[in-house]
Amino acid sequence: MKKKHIAALLSLAAIFAIISFCINIANKSSLESQKTHIKKELLHLGFQSVAQFNPSNSQFITHNIKIDPHGFSAIKTLTAKYKKNYTPFRSKNIDTITISGLDISATTNENHKINISGIPSPQKFLSSLYAIPFETLNIENGALNILTHDLGGIKISVIAQIIKNKNNQMVFNAQLQTTQKKLSFEGKIHGTIHPDGHVSANGELTNIFVKFDKWSIMRGILSIEYDSSGNNQLTLQANLPSLKLGPAALKDISGTINTYTDGYTFKLEGSNYGSEQITWQANKTNTASENIVFHIAGQNIAKIIQSFTEQSLISSNFDNIPRVIRESEGVSTTIRLNRDNDIYEGTVEIETNKGKLNGQFNAKNAHNILGTYNIEPKQNPLIATETTGTFKLQ
Repeated sequence: MKKKHIAALLSLAAIFAIISFCINIANKSSLESQKTHIKKELLHLGFQSVAQFNPSNSQFITHNIKIDPHGFSAIKTLTAKYKKNYTPFRSKNIDTITISGLDISATTNENHKINISGIPSPQKFLSSLYAIPFETLNIENGALNILTHDLGGIKISVIAQIIKNKNNQMVFNAQLQTTQKKLSFEGKIHGTIHPDGHVSANGELTNIFVKFDKWSIMRGILSIEYDSSGNNQLTLQANLPSLKLGPAALKDISGTINTYTDGYTFKLEGSNYGSEQITWQANKTNTASENIVFHIAGQNIAKIIQSFTEQSLISSNFDNIPRVIRESEGVSTTIRLNRDNDIYEGTVEIETNKGKLNGQFNAKNAHNILGTYNIEPKQNPLIATETTGTFKLQ
């Protein structure tokens, strides 16, 4: 979670339990044979009871539907209402299906992929979904309970509706909400499930709050565009007034994140809290590599280091910075970073009013950086020992 498929999965998960049930009884002709077959299918699917089956009322109601064998995912009440002069579960005679009390259990792995208890692959699900003869499907009082790798347990409230239109498309709308200690947001998702099986959707998450040990987001807004055809593209437009990333307190962050089947790209920009007027950009333009480019601009190198480095590292490492750079003003820094397995390699360019530094480095993490540099002075020539050297942050 990946999380990018969550809107589609929420809508799909809600009605999986009725697929086999509807299809298997679709061709039963007499009312008595329908009742007998319905009871068998209820037992087979784990239905606990049938509260009502009354042809004169043109509806069928059942309770306590187990979606998976262990009942981790379940539906409290399912109501199917038929058209006038209906024949239950035949042709296109179902008008509306309403699911109340949907409770879905899911887990995520280290790669954020969501696995939902009792739900098959989306491709198989969509094929079966089109075979169900309904016109409108409503989900009321739904809940998605996700056990995540990073945030622990998350409960998301869900209200949704799916309507089949004249083009044989299924149009869905969903409202999502969660309020918890480490995560909260509100969201609206609108999308279409097309006859060929691909899904297109868009929406927005607002009032986003996320809190991890080393980073947090306050009052964020995220716009979403998704299309499962082609390269399975998910586009996120971010607007984050406040982001805490390790020791860095960032603000006014905006940009775009694109994910595809074969990788991801992004471009983000923002500034730092404080009076130093530090601005930054970060971008990754190639899905086939892990090359990331950072541009940071500020008044001097000391203020930049203080904004992005833990306080305990500043005094012990500041003397390692060449004097001509340390005493310069009008600093513009470009860092190109590439990850190769667990090792980071990169280059750094620092432009100042006194000179330019070119360097290369490798690092295991932010606290263990080793590199070399050379300096091209703009003003008074430097002595030989100041033009080249090594630097380290440990």
